[in-house]
Amino acid sequence: MGSGLRRGQTAAWVILAVVLTAAVILFVLLQSDVGLPDILPGRAPPFSIDSYLSRCIASEVDKATKIMLPQGGFIEPTDFRIYNKSSVAYICKTSSYFEPCITQHPVLINEMEKEIADYISPGMDSCIRELAHEIENRGGTFVGSPEVNNLNVELDFERAIVSFDFLASIDEKGLKRDLQNFKAEIRSPLYNLGIVAQEIATQEASFCYFETVGYSLAYPRYKVIRKVLTDQSKIYIITDNKFKETMMVAVRSCALPEGMPG
Repeated sequence: MGSGLRRGQTAAWVILAVVLTAAVILFVLLQSDVGLPDILPGRAPPFSIDSYLSRCIASEVDKATKIMLPQGGFIEPTDFRIYNKSSVAYICKTSSYFEPCITQHPVLINEMEKEIADYISPGMDSCIRELAHEIENRGGTFVGSPEVNNLNVELDFERAIVSFDFLASIDEKGLKRDLQNFKAEIRSPLYNLGIVAQEIATQEASFCYFETVGYSLAYPRYKVIRKVLTDQSKIYIITDNKFKETMMVAVRSCALPEGMPG
């Protein structure tokens, strides 16, 4: 009975010693940061060439997007209807009365890709120059040209993929890296909204009408509103509820002469 009690007491002391030892080790780690992830408040994340370039590219794409969305997907539309001080591009139009419209941009997504590429091209050169400046400020070296080549933009579901070529040799704190090309994927609503715009153009060309309520019920992610103007042009306002972004497009289809009841 006595030996059993002594064994129980010994086991209890061993457990207590283990707990105290673990507590001391944890206290030392918390004081010295040894072995802890680098996520404490106030600590700057490590510099990353890929992240730096991606953020710069995303900023340029965002600038283009803000111009394009209220203008039917174009930076400088050539055939448009002014609505709320925006030049809203016609995506389906006829100048005649009673006639259904003709789709003006059957490859709208491809046109939007080119619009973005043309707009951001100067900005891509600036992104490379800013990267070079940042690396040199950190004590590294950047050897190469800031000029980018073969710039390409591809719109896909919820994203824009930007790729280009450029030649540079980078030495950052002894870590050497040769760059020949770069690709970044940016979150973007342009593809999603462009697809809805194309569907509007298709139905207006076929039926002189697009069912806004029915579409929004079938695809609750999108809210579509139609505004009919005095010349019987229609402005479709398409909202992507996930991105909280809105695109406007113009249509003139099966217009009736002034004074005729529609």
